[in-house]
Amino acid sequence: MSLTSRAFFCKILGFPSCGCGACKRGNRKSVIPAARNGVKLGFIMYAVVKTGGKQYRVIGGQKLKVEQLLVDVGSEVVLDQVMAVGEGESVKLGMPLVAGATVTAKVIAHGRGDKVHIFKMRRRKHYKKQQGHRQNYTELEIVGING
Repeated sequence: MSLTSRAFFCKILGFPSCGCGACKRGNRKSVIPAARNGVKLGFIMYAVVKTGGKQYRVIGGQKLKVEQLLVDVGSEVVLDQVMAVGEGESVKLGMPLVAGATVTAKVIAHGRGDKVHIFKMRRRKHYKKQQGHRQNYTELEIVGING
């Protein structure tokens, strides 16, 4: 893997020192949470999945909110659009997807996000428009990563 492609995926995959400079500048959000607690990265399997038009880096046991999925609470969902799978320093990157890799998740809840306020105004033209929006989401708990 070249330095450019490794630097490109460093934020997504969470390498603590990938050589791109983002980690050296103190961006600790790119580091896997268990690595902060002293757990070696070689024992954590993670994946980058695509759902709802967005990409998420997931670890087993993690809870995350994704765009609303039409499934019942308590059922299991198989996310088959896996873009990368890694365990420590070994990484499998898909072009665009990793063949045969899946992520299994359990649906915890459905809900609505915080309200986003939209305010438009033209000064001196007697024009004001206010609007609000709440996006629906599905909360998932990652059960397993196969790949």
